[in-house]
Amino acid sequence: MPSVVLSKNDEVIFRGLCEQLSPLGFKCELPLSALDAFRDQCGRYTTFDVAVTLTGQHGRVTIDGEVGVHGLYRCSQTQCCVNFRYVKLSGENRRLMAEQLTPAQDSDNVAWLERKAQ
Repeated sequence: MPSVVLSKNDEVIFRGLCEQLSPLGFKCELPLSALDAFRDQCGRYTTFDVAVTLTGQHGRVTIDGEVGVHGLYRCSQTQCCVNFRYVKLSGENRRLMAEQLTPAQDSDNVAWLERKAQ
């Protein structure tokens, strides 16, 4: 399972595992008490620096970017699930993440393109 580190101004806000990772974003389960760290002084959700570490066909890779809170819901009395979306993610990092997440699908697409070219 991929791990994630969220930070703001070089201060780590959250370190843990993420679910449903895609080139668009990911979901994390957090304690309700951690939600205050995601807001600015006016109460709005802010953006964060993120480092996602995942293991795939290219070995262990860390992908850096910037995320914002896209949505959240309470999943228990003490926990909530937060959906993060990438605000800034380079095209190279997006491509690398897609390759790491779907190696079998990519090889199928390459085989299909080779058949189509013949």
